[in-house]
Amino acid sequence: MLNSNDKKQICKEATQLSKQGMSRQEMYDKLVEEYHERITIAEIVENTPTLKAKQKWGGLNTILLTILIATAIIDLFALSFVGLGIDALFIYGVFNYKTKYYSWIAVRAFVSVLSGTILILNLNTEETGVFNLILMGIVLLMVLISFLLGIYLNNKICPDAEIIKEPYVNENGENRLRVIHRFKD
Repeated sequence: MLNSNDKKQICKEATQLSKQGMSRQEMYDKLVEEYHERITIAEIVENTPTLKAKQKWGGLNTILLTILIATAIIDLFALSFVGLGIDALFIYGVFNYKTKYYSWIAVRAFVSVLSGTILILNLNTEETGVFNLILMGIVLLMVLISFLLGIYLNNKICPDAEIIKEPYVNENGENRLRVIHRFKD
């Protein structure tokens, strides 16, 4: 069993191997050879994007980052400090390609789209003004785009590993199953 310091070290090594251009399967094989902890290493490598993935999806990641920064600015003007804190966390995660943040971006965006839609449907256009409705529509569109990009990039930057159970005979002559992780890059 690995302790938290070992996990941090494996994360650092996986990031360095990624920067060197290794595929996730190569990272996994190298780290398993060194640390002999398949499941923990698979979880770490599964959330480590390759250099190739960062280059391929970097444009969409930048769009998501821009939307998050715009959302943070809106939260700043609205004096929503909790929202600003959440935005800062998401900006950090997207900037550093931390894929576990992407699904949370999608969840927050979904809630925002739902509440924004209810708000728009309940407003009276004469009292609110067309400009405010257009502004709310733009914000709603930004949130919707961040929802879609959060889900899409989460699945594209670091796709899940395929788990294969392979039969083998151990040293005692017993039939066993070995779990093998195959990473798609």
